[in-house]
Amino acid sequence: MNELVISGNAHVGDLWQFIADSVGDEILEEIEVTRRVRAPDGLASEPLTSAVVLTLAPLAAAAVLRLVEKWMETYRQREQLEIVLRGFSVSDEAGKAAERIALKHAQISVKYGPPSLPQRKA
Repeated sequence: MNELVISGNAHVGDLWQFIADSVGDEILEEIEVTRRVRAPDGLASEPLTSAVVLTLAPLAAAAVLRLVEKWMETYRQREQLEIVLRGFSVSDEAGKAAERIALKHAQISVKYGPPSLPQRKA
């Protein structure tokens, strides 16, 4: 069994929910989940998920890692769109400049793809 620790900011819970909604029941049954929480800040009444530890079989690990990659790319695109929208709220010139930067980044992402994992030498 492999362990995958997903740790980060307030979006860890959203990422885990995306994974749980996306995998089939067969794979979901192979995943053991341990949720790490931190005390709520301010007026929040529920604890926030600060990390999720997944213990999973190799097949489930491959599926989950693909989903993490997909979620991260979608999240990155959403953040860039928000930057462009904020730029247009300042001025057309700022919005168009942010749009050009986001477009260039998207072209680079498509051309080179996600970074690959290092391979063992045979």
